[in-house]
Amino acid sequence: MSSDMKRIILCLSVILLTLPHEARSQSLSQAKAYYASFLKSSGVAGMEANMYNAVYNCYTECISLVDQRYAGTSSYTEAKDMLKNIWVYLYNGAAYYQRKSSRTSLEFAKAYVDIPDLPAFSRDVLPKDSKYSGIAYVAASGSFNAKDYRSAVKYSEAYLKSGATDKRKDILKCMSHSYTKLGDHRSALKVLDDAVAAYPYEFDFYASAINASMDCEDYTLLQKYLDKARSIKPNDVGILNIQGKLYEDTGEYLKAYTTYLKLQELRPR
Repeated sequence: MSSDMKRIILCLSVILLTLPHEARSQSLSQAKAYYASFLKSSGVAGMEANMYNAVYNCYTECISLVDQRYAGTSSYTEAKDMLKNIWVYLYNGAAYYQRKSSRTSLEFAKAYVDIPDLPAFSRDVLPKDSKYSGIAYVAASGSFNAKDYRSAVKYSEAYLKSGATDKRKDILKCMSHSYTKLGDHRSALKVLDDAVAAYPYEFDFYASAINASMDCEDYTLLQKYLDKARSIKPNDVGILNIQGKLYEDTGEYLKAYTTYLKLQELRPR
């Protein structure tokens, strides 16, 4: 290799090492400016929109700075401190925008839930209390309504890990429907299996589990859920129709015939 080529490679290496540092310095400067704007407008009447705009912009700049590759650097430490200080304001921002802009409120909610799970905060205690579980529910349901099903699964998991139970039934429905929308029927079935164990008399969970079992072509589970569903609603024509078809497909023709007779009785022509 010629000396000129070596010099070119050395220069390129220096440039490549310098670029990330320069980018981090720029992000840190912007984060500090947004943080200063947040402090300036905090508590000032009529400046709420400016304050929350500064909070969210500070958050987006700081996220890239707390990458574990940069742990121990001054930019990492400063960004982490700013995130810790604005964390509660992300919650407040979600509430502030709830009736003004559901999309903006959702972004604040997601940011609030994300921060405690960052590797940078693995040794810090950011409380996952009722405030956290409530906003996790908002993030999950809001993501589902926005058809962002992967995020809906992510924030449903965050809610369940918090240990809260007040919205657990709704979250399990959100999570199972999200997996179904993603075409991951096996994961939907796993969620529904947990759901029917927790809520053994909730017919809707059995109905969803029956559909997921058919999507997975798991006829053993299908029969299990049909039995449970029929114990709750023995005369549900939809369930009986699926049961008759399953008997027919598995060669249990006498049972199929008996089931179809019952269907005729329930809906005579």
